[in-house]
Amino acid sequence: MADETLAAMAAASALSGSELMYCTQAGADSKVTPAQLLAYVEGAMVVGSGAIATSQASIGTSAALIVAARTGAAGTGRIAATLYNEGTVTVFFGPSGVTTSTGMPLPAGASATINTTAAIYGISTIASQTIGVMETF
Repeated sequence: MADETLAAMAAASALSGSELMYCTQAGADSKVTPAQLLAYVEGAMVVGSGAIATSQASIGTSAALIVAARTGAAGTGRIAATLYNEGTVTVFFGPSGVTTSTGMPLPAGASATINTTAAIYGISTIASQTIGVMETF
């Protein structure tokens, strides 16, 4: 069966993790197991630290920082920020320089989760609007 083509082979049943499969590594023929492939894929995935942080920001009629940028080495930066509008009117959020015309609206009592490591700014048509923030890392 060594000369059989891949298309002519029978399909495998559920894998146990110890089967041997063919691969090419650094230009040489090699063997690999499903367990080795799984370990490689899991190691390549960027997963956060599991930590959270909460804060609040007061937003007025000029663009203001809601939450700072949080970058870091793989697995240490912010995964997402959830914003909750505790105020009485819509707050608009986006990048630095956000306006009520360019920002994403966040109505009073609503929340939004943004998957980003970037800084998030906000602006409102009325002063003293509170935005609650929960960051996941």
